[in-house]
Amino acid sequence: MVILEHYVQIFLQRSVLNESFPLSMEEISATLLCTQRNSKLIVRKWEELGWIKWVPGRGRGNKSQITYLQDPFGLILEKSKELVKKGDITRANKVIHDYTPFFPTIETEFQLWLDQLFGFQVETKNHKSIDKLRIKIGPQPKYLLDPTLITLRTHYHIVEQICDRLVSFDKENGMVVPGLSFHWECTPDAKVWTFYLRKGVRFHNGAPFSAKDVAFTFNRFKENKDHPYQWLLNSLVEVKVINDHCIMISLSESNYMFHEIVSSVHLSILCSIQKDFKEHNLIGTGPFKLKRNDESMLVLEANDSYFQGRPYLDVIEMWNLESESGELNQSELAFGLYPKDMIRKTAPGRSHNYHLEMNVQFLSLNGNKKGPLEDIHFRKALKAILSPLKLINEVGGHRQQVAEGFISKDLIDPSNKAAIHELLTTSSYNGETLQLFTFKERDHFEDVEWIQGQCEKYKIRIESNFLDAETLLKAETLQQADMIHDSASIDEQTEMCFLQLLLAKNSPVHQHIPVPLLQKISTSIENTYCLKSSLDRVNELQKIENILLENVQFLPLYRNRTEIDADENLKEAKINAQGWIDFRHLWFKKGEYN
Repeated sequence: MVILEHYVQIFLQRSVLNESFPLSMEEISATLLCTQRNSKLIVRKWEELGWIKWVPGRGRGNKSQITYLQDPFGLILEKSKELVKKGDITRANKVIHDYTPFFPTIETEFQLWLDQLFGFQVETKNHKSIDKLRIKIGPQPKYLLDPTLITLRTHYHIVEQICDRLVSFDKENGMVVPGLSFHWECTPDAKVWTFYLRKGVRFHNGAPFSAKDVAFTFNRFKENKDHPYQWLLNSLVEVKVINDHCIMISLSESNYMFHEIVSSVHLSILCSIQKDFKEHNLIGTGPFKLKRNDESMLVLEANDSYFQGRPYLDVIEMWNLESESGELNQSELAFGLYPKDMIRKTAPGRSHNYHLEMNVQFLSLNGNKKGPLEDIHFRKALKAILSPLKLINEVGGHRQQVAEGFISKDLIDPSNKAAIHELLTTSSYNGETLQLFTFKERDHFEDVEWIQGQCEKYKIRIESNFLDAETLLKAETLQQADMIHDSASIDEQTEMCFLQLLLAKNSPVHQHIPVPLLQKISTSIENTYCLKSSLDRVNELQKIENILLENVQFLPLYRNRTEIDADENLKEAKINAQGWIDFRHLWFKKGEYN
């Protein structure tokens, strides 16, 4: 790579191909800041590579002659492609980025080549056909895959591909179904639950799955006080191994939805012999094994012996790349099968599908922080100012539907300008600058800019703070903010999703509800666990939401539209409520690919 860097440095002094001109070793040494001996070695290497023609000067005062035979534009492009093929995407991107100021079109050329690599690919390795799905994702660090710590939708999705839970939730039919446990039962008071485990299941490292792995997972979860999801097992008293394939779990309180709670991705069953989950590695029993996880990409490989049937796809590659306009939004990924700039909606053999996310974008208002947001009149004024429908119409994009609430479906009439001014006059707001924190993605930038603009009309000053997810979702950050712009997944598992919003310590709603009100809500939730009917529990949770809406603790905004643009031969490409697809069920109807 250094030899190419040197070539570019010299070439840029006189960027003309196939034309001889004088150049001395002294001039080369001065440009490259090296000795004449090293300059001679460099020139000799350029000649060997066929990049230049070099004619040494003969006699005193006669300069050597150099002729550039290769355009460094092509050499840089080929070097970057070579790095990509080796899997070093981070370094390839850096090479392109470093040389874009000198060759402005090189990034576009590189992206056009790169985009051809995405989607469904059939490759051959050791005379064997490999079915691979390659997906473009926005820039990522190593994925943090400890199930007790995951917070982002992408991370949830990856863990679901690698790990199983005792049970799963069938979102199409709205019911809990077997997972690693094929049968379960509870005592009449729902305080003791017994799970019967499948035989013959193995972890990706070959270790047999047994009840001790369930005990290890639950005890580890309970004992670790540093994660935000303690609410899931707050009432856990004991995990008792009956035998290798039977485990009994005792609770301090009745909980008729405990079997649904253990379907949480945070309670994915871990291998008891894997002690370290800090290195971004994860061993599960799921349909895919984790093969690679670094700054360039995450790679999943099919688990040939998966107990619920081997996936059709052999390999999933998720490449950490930046789009020309910055980070990719989830809704713009079009599930990632094909990048947005490759979409050709009218092209033959392509299908384009839309899906309305149940994920709700919202603004959480901090009622626990001293200042204007303690005042319900001011919160009501903000609610009247920030019309979700106006946001959708004016900002556009994938913003699709007004969100009336997380559970609620009732539209609330916006207030008029006179009412807003009256609320502000009555409130304690006195021109303070409010701190709004949110994520760095472009859709958050757009929303916050709109929010600031609307508030400025009423002389409400808002300062924006764009943070990475790890920083934003810390309890101290949430407590420091006056407002948080965030999103919440509310899918068919309504109870679990809403409880997560209320009880998880990294939820802005949890951190922003005034302590007395939160204590009141917690008592109502404990009573909800005692209800046998899911419908009854949802009704009770909706009462809680109505209290929070009336108190204006958060402002629901909108739901996004997610898109898939893919080859029509892609089968079982069903987008879930979070905008992802279960890789295990994907398959391609072959023909032209063979």
